[in-house]
Amino acid sequence: MSRLTGRSDIELPDEILSIIPTDPFEQLDLAKKITSMAIASKVEVEVVGLRQELQVMGMGIHELEGKASRFERDFREADSRLKIILHNNMSLTKERDSLTTTVTDLNSEMAKQTEPVDIRTSDQSVPDSYPDKASKYTGPRFSVSPWIRPTRTPDIISPRSNSSAGPPKKTSGAMSPTYTTLWYPSSQQSSAASSPPRGLPLPACTPRIDAKEFFRQARSRLSYEQFRAFLANIKELNVQKQTREVRHKSGGGGWRPKQKVYHRVHELDKAIDLNKKPALILQLKSIIQAQKHGSLLLRDLEKHVGFVHKWNLMAAIEKYPSIFYVGGGNKEPPFVMLTEKAKKIAAEEGEATESMEPILVNNLRKLLMMSVDCRVPLEKVEFIQSAMCLPQDFKSTLIPKYPEFFSLKVINGKVNLVLENWDSSLAITAREDRLSREGVPESVGDRKRVRIAKDGNFLGRNAFKISFPPGFRPNASYLEEFEKWQKMEFPSPYLNARRFDAADPKARKRVVAVLHELLSLTMEKRVTCAQLDAFHPEYLLPSRLILCLIKHQGIFYITNKGARGTVFLKDAYAGSNLIEKCPLLLFHDRFVALCGRKEVNLSNEMQSSSVFS
Repeated sequence: MSRLTGRSDIELPDEILSIIPTDPFEQLDLAKKITSMAIASKVEVEVVGLRQELQVMGMGIHELEGKASRFERDFREADSRLKIILHNNMSLTKERDSLTTTVTDLNSEMAKQTEPVDIRTSDQSVPDSYPDKASKYTGPRFSVSPWIRPTRTPDIISPRSNSSAGPPKKTSGAMSPTYTTLWYPSSQQSSAASSPPRGLPLPACTPRIDAKEFFRQARSRLSYEQFRAFLANIKELNVQKQTREVRHKSGGGGWRPKQKVYHRVHELDKAIDLNKKPALILQLKSIIQAQKHGSLLLRDLEKHVGFVHKWNLMAAIEKYPSIFYVGGGNKEPPFVMLTEKAKKIAAEEGEATESMEPILVNNLRKLLMMSVDCRVPLEKVEFIQSAMCLPQDFKSTLIPKYPEFFSLKVINGKVNLVLENWDSSLAITAREDRLSREGVPESVGDRKRVRIAKDGNFLGRNAFKISFPPGFRPNASYLEEFEKWQKMEFPSPYLNARRFDAADPKARKRVVAVLHELLSLTMEKRVTCAQLDAFHPEYLLPSRLILCLIKHQGIFYITNKGARGTVFLKDAYAGSNLIEKCPLLLFHDRFVALCGRKEVNLSNEMQSSSVFS
């Protein structure tokens, strides 16, 4: 008992005992309060830990959603490619079947036109063009030899046989004129039109040309469409639906359909090839600058870019020693770092990035202003992040810095970048800005007698700058229709697309202006086809977007160079060079110029072009 009593005794300091009330119930209340305070502090600590874990899990979920969206985009792209391949396969199959049917019809028509049968002869020969039928057919055979018009000869009688051993027999005395009909054996068909049979004199009139040989030569000299039109004209002549004079006036060369050819622009194809080496140099520079000490071990290069792409960067390191310095050896592992000259130029990147911020903010605002609801899913903005030169951490740096312009909101389960403030001063397209800088007055396009040039360009406020590809020669009718299109007014791309009917010609021209403005918001005035195709619902783009781009090949150009198809804005380029460059692209040119490549520098005629302010 004494041990238990000793354990139950609680020794407290006198200061605490003086504060504790003497009443047991009050002591219990005080104990409850102290216990509740302890539990609350413990729960608060646990809540903070759980919130941190929830934040980490949220970041993981966001990364997984990003990967899922990338996989979904790749799947859509692969599915679209598969659909295109299947469509092309079906069209090729249909074309093959139609060509087979056409060839069969032409063969039958040619046989009808070139093989008149004379049943009055007893010749049993078979034409050389059907050698297999001669052995299978056992019935009565007829000659398919060409027939020559009979001539009036008073004293010659043609023998019925094919023998030419003796001279022709002459009749004695006065006889009435007789008609002589000549048949050539099948072995002499090819030369029947130029020489008579042996032992027979020349007839009184020139014989006709061998029909079969004539059609054979016509088929070899004319194209498929010309020969088909030629046969159709012969049919009309035979049934007396068309006279020779009408045929002669309509043009006797045969009708050739206009082929739809997409002309290549080799200078823009070259721009893709010229960007490959600079892209490797800039990528390796970014990886080296991201390291802690400004150097990268060569053995760690595979961790950043993968096994295959590593060898491309290794070749760039070896090829450009003026930019990359390789050190190490003996016991120290080899590493790569920037040379002193490259470091000096790389230090200017911060200044270029600061000058880019107002340009990026305005471009991002204009991108949202053109959308139908003034919002764009954040994943699509990330999809064109590289094309617009947005920084990698723009979600945490650029967007929160301007809350008066942007906000992030979850709409229909997706995070959207929403425009908070509309600015009418930004609702000016790059085309309108170029016209104002060139000094084109507002009333120029309204004058009636202003004609369009042969290159398609027209001086007016509703006109686009046109650059037809080499080899494209528009005719007069095409230029007349194109002149009407250039003069036609259209709504601004910054107006809501839901207000217009998609079938209206003005609305269709507005779609061209929307595509033009979208490409103008990118830094290099080009995007991949997949990036442009991703904005269908936000801008109500046409379902057949590629056909729209191909139709306006004087404004846009699609190239299949590189890993993915790319759409160029043609008026932004002069040859292979971009006319207007932002400060970041100018910095890239200065850095890449260390390797001594002349292709990446602006040419002499581009040095006087305007640059972003």
